[in-house]
Formats: sequence, structure tokens, C-alpha cells
Amino acid sequence: MDNSSWSLKIAKVSKMDAFKKFLLVNYLIISFSTLVNAQINVTIPDQSADRGDSISIPINVSNLLGSGVYSFDIWIRFDDQVLQNVGVSTEGAIADTLNILYHCNNGEIKVSGYNIYHPLGDQGVLFYLDFVVIGRPSKTSELSFTRCIFNDDNPSANPSNGFFTVNTYPINVVITTNLAGETQIEIDGRPHPAPYQTTWNAGTEHLIGVLSPQEGFTGTRYVFVSWSDGGDQFHSVAPDSDVTYVANLEEAPLPTVWRINAGGESYVDSKGMEWEADREYSAGGYGYVGGRVYFRSDSIRNTEDDVLYQSERYKMDGYRFDLPNGSYEVQLLFAEIYCTQVGQRVFDVYIEDDLVLDDLDIYRLVGRNAALVRTFGVEVTDGTLDITFRQEIENPKISAIEVLALLPDETPPVISNVTTSNITASSVTITWDTDEAADTQVEYGLDTNYGSTTTLDTNLVTSHVQEITGLLANTTYHYRVISRDAAGNLAVSNDQTFKTNIADLTFTDITISAGTGGPMERGRTGGHAAIFADVDSDGKVDLYITMRFDNPMADLFFRNIGGNVFVDEGALRGIDDFDGGSHGACFADLDNDGDYDLYNGTTDSVAGLPPAINNIFRNDGSGYFTDVTASSGIPVREWPTRAVLAFDMESDGDLDLFCVTNYLGTNDPADERNEVYRNDGNMQFTAINSGVLYTAPAGQGATDTDYDGDGDIDVIAANRTGPLNIMRNDGQGNFTLIAPSSIGIMYQGRDGITMADVDNDGDLDMLLVGAPNGYLYLNNGNGTFTFKRSFSGTEGYMGGFADLDNDGDLDLVFAGDDICYLNDGLGNFSEGPTIPVSGINDPRAIAFADIDNDG
Repeated sequence: MDNSSWSLKIAKVSKMDAFKKFLLVNYLIISFSTLVNAQINVTIPDQSADRGDSISIPINVSNLLGSGVYSFDIWIRFDDQVLQNVGVSTEGAIADTLNILYHCNNGEIKVSGYNIYHPLGDQGVLFYLDFVVIGRPSKTSELSFTRCIFNDDNPSANPSNGFFTVNTYPINVVITTNLAGETQIEIDGRPHPAPYQTTWNAGTEHLIGVLSPQEGFTGTRYVFVSWSDGGDQFHSVAPDSDVTYVANLEEAPLPTVWRINAGGESYVDSKGMEWEADREYSAGGYGYVGGRVYFRSDSIRNTEDDVLYQSERYKMDGYRFDLPNGSYEVQLLFAEIYCTQVGQRVFDVYIEDDLVLDDLDIYRLVGRNAALVRTFGVEVTDGTLDITFRQEIENPKISAIEVLALLPDETPPVISNVTTSNITASSVTITWDTDEAADTQVEYGLDTNYGSTTTLDTNLVTSHVQEITGLLANTTYHYRVISRDAAGNLAVSNDQTFKTNIADLTFTDITISAGTGGPMERGRTGGHAAIFADVDSDGKVDLYITMRFDNPMADLFFRNIGGNVFVDEGALRGIDDFDGGSHGACFADLDNDGDYDLYNGTTDSVAGLPPAINNIFRNDGSGYFTDVTASSGIPVREWPTRAVLAFDMESDGDLDLFCVTNYLGTNDPADERNEVYRNDGNMQFTAINSGVLYTAPAGQGATDTDYDGDGDIDVIAANRTGPLNIMRNDGQGNFTLIAPSSIGIMYQGRDGITMADVDNDGDLDMLLVGAPNGYLYLNNGNGTFTFKRSFSGTEGYMGGFADLDNDGDLDLVFAGDDICYLNDGLGNFSEGPTIPVSGINDPRAIAFADIDNDG
């Protein structure tokens, strides 16, 4: 079944504007002297609550008494990662007597209120903002006024912002290793034996880490593998519940080692490791270059080996080790045993001319008489390892040095997080990570033989990016990523695929060349409905357009003959309906014989023409039609039909008919009714002259939809002068009129309604159109809706959804508008390419179809 909804333009002066103009003329004359110097204080109090709480934050006002305030517009920003807005409430508040309009978008709420009969004259809570707390403990959000207007900014507003904090609470945290009792961890730069148990405030950030390599208490050497939370060797955590973090270590062979107790004598440490006495460098050996010695016998914190930290060498140029080329780990041991405050000693440390410690202030990191250990990897290529020191404030110093010769690296990098992004018709960006520095390259092709490679990027990095260009549009490619580390170890990912987009999205006006310009070409072709359907079953969609102008003319049918060409065959096919003018029409299989029949609604009576009744045309299966209205059982009713729907209202397997009468809705004549016809089979219909469908104050467009996901078809119809008509089906064809506000709909659907799953979550979302605005609501999955966003300055009486760029989501175009809104798949729309629609006047309907079957 194909159908379309349509509607009429409205004046651009809103009800609010009209009220304001009335009051400016009639009310402000009386109270002008009161308003000139008045100022309204508007405040938001500071508040806090627990995560998951539902809260109402008051917007307080004072000095309203005698101010003559009859309307307000207030904008408030908040952090939508901390607070989720769920509405505005006024119960018990000053604004409870006002008409309230509200919407929220991207962390900003706008609340408007007005009452033309009773100016506000109180102080206290104006209204409440309702939120659910979603932020993590200790997170904060400022609640700030971006604009605050009373009446037409007279009296002026004096806003004062508020602050919201997510409550925190104590949690138990354990940091350990898989070799607890043998190893150490670090918390906020301080070492602790594993396991270490502590108490933190939930949501607060701490740095946890583990030295690697480190020697266990039995003399075994261990290296870092991973953390249980997947974090890096040193990484920040901010838990909000009791948690245990485990660093996984594995045993590594003990390499050749040089250990020097700087400024001190030889020493065997608590793990049985031997440290040599400090020595001066000589060629072919190792030791210090210059400097002096200092010693104190104070106890040293953070270590079991006080002796290594009680002596030091200071004011030296450095230490030099003559040793074979290769990979080494250098461990530097420090303790501040002289200075007594931050900033008294600051220096830099270089290894092989690379700055490894910048502005090192030992006291600032661990205080006085406390051990500090730092470990670095280095490649020696000239037969000498140089460790040098540079003074910033006071003399550099070192307590002990350990140099470990590492075994050859035979482990390839580990590839992870392979991702494609920025896919176009001819290009793609591929990214991935490695657990060690490595080079970057991609193999790709149309199958697993690949055949093409990107240029090798020899920079050794852990985050890799490759852009591939020159690809074929709408094509699936195979690829794998390749990274090689400094030791030559190669890693190759598994085979993966991506598909390029169709050619870049553009639009071309082919109205005339396609033969669909109609008898008057562009000038006045078209009416109020545009419908695509394959009526002759030849695999190509055809086009039907209803016509309604001051001078009656026949409706148009264009048969698709291929090659983007149509021929006008309305008269030949028997559906050139000629009457006072049509708005709505739809193709539908009314007799269940597998082809599209036509139901055409007539709007106007014109003297000398056939009666202005709706017509049924039966399709013979090859695209030729016969008018069967007289034998269908439908009564002769010359009612001004607007929207037309064909849907199975009572779930009996055939399509029934619904027609909206007239265009105003609530303000249409009180005796007007809609047309409802039950399909009895074999193209016989019975008029239903009671019930909600028959009596609803509908005007303009309508749509049939299962908005509540219960498996039956509901009807939603526009209303230019009253609330949206939401008619819920009980599955048996009995309908109930639902208040829009009860399912979260606050805006009117004045002209058109379109339902579509714009966020790919399996339910139908709602677009309401009242030119020149559109309002998008997302379905919550239970038949209620949340306002998503508005569209302003739109053209036409409805919006249409279709996957215009073939990316798997539905994009949006408003009838007659020159803007295409592209969907990111989550219901977020951004302006896309323009559409050449110049010359279209008073646009009513829009329809989409693949007229050339190119996908």
C-alpha cells in the first residue's frame, strides 16, 4: 500500500505572539509605570543527589508582585552527561496557572509560559525542572541561564545560576597483582606491597600502576602483562563501587646486570641482589663522572633497603657504562635526604641524550626521606650508555643505578581495535592500536588475495592510521593491517571487510526530461498527493499525482517505461479522474488480487462536473482501471476530503478506508464527520458512522501506523486548530482518542504526520509538521515519546523519510524544501546536499522511489 499525507500552509504569527500583542495594547497601558524600573530575581539553588535519583530542581523568582508579568521565556543549560532531563512540572508552583511550552535539546531547556488574563503576582517557585541523575559520583553540572525574558524584557531579569553535584560515598578498593606477597604496586606515585586495600570516595580519580620489570622478594624478575580492567601499565581509575584491580605479571629471565650504590659501599639488598660500591668511570668499565658524596642515616620510607638511599652522589656530570650494543633497562633510584621543601632541588635527567625526567623534584613527588624509583628502556648503538644530569635548581643527585641487559625481542606486536571510519564512495580511513611501537601498512583488495598495499609508514607508533583512496563506489573490500616492531617482529591482523558508499549524494531535477511536467509543464502541474506504485506489474514504479486548482483538471498518471522516462497515460489507463479537485489518494490492493487498486478523494464540488464523491478504481492486473464506485457500497457523499488512508483496521486481512474531511479540524463545522468504510471483501464496503475515527476533529494530513508496537494499526491525524488526533486501535477496529500529552507529545501536528524508525531501534518515531516548523519525537519503545529536536524554516506540509545515501538509515526531506537532512543512524540529522526545487509553490506532499532500479 502506498499513501501520502498533505496539509495547508498556516500564518506565521503564533498564538503566543498574538497574546503578547493583545496585552501590549490593552494591558501594559494600564501598568506601564509599574514595569519601567522593575527587575525580577530568578535563581537556581545549589543541589546534590545520588546517581539514579529522580529530582525536581526549582526555578525561584521574587519581586513578581505588581510587576505585571503575563509571560516568560527562559533558557537553561546543563551537562547532559550528568543530568537527563525528563520534563518540566508546575504542580504547586506559580506557573501552574499558565499555559506552558517546553522543549529540551543538546543540554539546553527552553520553558515558555503565558496567561493573558491573570498576571503573575507572587514569589517562590516559578516551575520545576525534572531530571534523572545519570552522572558518576562527584561529577558536577552548572545550571546556567542563557536567556531569561519576562513579557518583552520589561521587567528585566536578574538571573543567578546554580550548581548540581552527584553525591559521592566511600568504597573499598583493593590494588594487587597475580603474585600478591611477592610484588609491589603504585598508587598516586607511592609504592605499596601487593595486595593493598584502601578506602576512596566513589568517582574520585586515582593513578594506579606497577613497576615493570620488578624483582620479587625471592629474587625472581617479573614483567607487566595486563591489568584486569584493561588499562595501561600506569592509568587513571575512578570507580563508583567496591572493586579489585589486579596487575597480571609474568616471570622473566634474569639478564646481565650492573648495580651501583651511588656514593656508598657494596650492599646485598633484601632480595639477595648484590650492589657494587660506587666507582669512578674508566675506559672499558663503568662508573661516575665527577661529583661529590653525601650521607645521612635517617630511615627511608617506601623501601626495605634503606642503605641504597642513605648515600648519594651529587653535582656529577653523570654515569657512563661501556657495554655491548643492544637493548637495556635503566632503573634510577632517588631519595631526598637533604632538602626540606618543594622547589629546593630541581634537575633534568638524560639517557643517551634523550630527556627522560624533566624538572624532577623528588620532594614534590614523595617528600623527604622516601624512596622514588623510575625505569626506562634504552637502545645502545655506540658501545656506551650515558646517563647525564642537568641542574635547574641546586645540584642533581642519584642514590643508586641498575642497568639490565635485555634478551632479544622475539615477540611481535599485538594488534587491537581495528576500525574503519570516514567511509565515502572512494575512500576509507583504517585505524588500529599495537601494544608496542611499530610501523604502519594495510593490504586490501576485492578478495582475500588482496593485491594492493598502502605506502609503508616507517614511523614507530602505537596508534596507527591509514587512509585508502581511489576505491570503487558501492563495493565490498577485504583488508588486513600489518605492523612490524623495531626488532623486526611482524604482526598481521585477521581478514576484515568494509563497503564503500554509493557515489556522492547529489540531486538533479529531471521533471521535464522524464516527461512528468504535465500538461502545463512546470507552471501549475501537481496538486496535493504524489504516489509511486508499480501498477502494471512490470517491475518499474509508476507515478500518480492529484490535481486541484481554481480551474478543474484531470488527475495525472505517468507510466514508467524505463531509462528515467515516463509517459502520460491517465486517460488510457482509466484513472484521469476529472472533478472539482483532489487532495488525497492512495494505491492499495483493495480486493486482495495482488495488484494495486486506486482510491481517490475528491475535495470540491463544481457546477457542471460529476458529483464530488470519492472514487474507487479497480486494477485488472495489467495497469488498466475500471471505476467501481457505484457498485462498491460506498454512499454518495460530497464531503471535502483531504487525507486518504487504506489499512486493515480490524486485522481481518483486507484493507479498509479512512478519509479526513476538511482541513481545520477542531474549528471545522460541528456536524462534519470523517469517512470510514469497512472492507467486506470482493470490493464491497460498509460505511461506519460511529466511533472515534468517524467523529475525531481531524483536518489535513493523516497516517496509519503501529505507534505503540502492539501489532495492530493505529491512526494519527492532524488538527490545524486543536490537539493532534491520536487514535489507538484495540486490534478489533475499535479506536480510542489518546491525549497527546499522555504519551509525551507537546507540539501540535497542524499539517502532516510521518512515522519512521529514524534511530534504528525497531520502533516508529514521529515527525509532526506545521509549516514552517517540524518537530521530531523518538519512540521510547512503549508507545511514549521523547522530544528530539525541531526544524525551522521548512517548506511544505509534510516530511518524508528515505535512505537517500544508502548507509542503512533514514534521511529526511520536507516537501518542497531545498535541504536534505542526513541521518547518522541514531536519529541525529545534519544538513546535507541541496535539492534543486526552485519554482515549486505551495508544496504539499513528497514521495520517494527508485525509478531506475539502480539501488
